[in-house]
Amino acid sequence: MDRVFKFKTEKSAQNALVKAKCSLGTLERDAPRGIMPDDWMVLKWKNLSRSDRDLLHGVYQRQERDGPTTITLRSHCPQNVIDIIAEESE
Repeated sequence: MDRVFKFKTEKSAQNALVKAKCSLGTLERDAPRGIMPDDWMVLKWKNLSRSDRDLLHGVYQRQERDGPTTITLRSHCPQNVIDIIAEESE
């Protein structure tokens, strides 16, 4: 089951990902960005195939630049990452 976490600002969401030691996908306007634990090079959303997207441990979606941001973590995301993101979210 996916877990959804909300952040008031993009910066607070990015700080939570750094604290959880996660990699964030490459910025592509307002498209979603992939999340993977540890050190990964995550491609832009448009360059990820459906199977690549299914392998991601989470999805990062901002509403506007430095605005409200949502992080959705998938069920196969490591529990320690979920715990850190949950602690840092609203």
